Amino acid sequence: MSKLTNRAILGVFLGYEPRTKGYRIYDPVNKQLMVSHDVIFDEERPWNWGGKAGSTNEGTKVAAVPNTFTV
Repeated sequence: MSKLTNRAILGVFLGYEPRTKGYRIYDPVNKQLMVSHDVIFDEERPWNWGGKAGSTNEGTKVAAVPNTFTV
């Protein structure tokens, strides 16, 4: 892995970390909580209210991980 390798991961926004300028992020792949201040939010991705991978929401396929963003 080089210095310029893309290391972005998808996570779920949980809130803000107290007493810091960081975001609380849940990594569903590794099942761990992270704190980061360097995130990009994907506000166009729909929320999967059913919680099932591949379920439909208003006729649109949605991902199993709702409101994801890269860290």
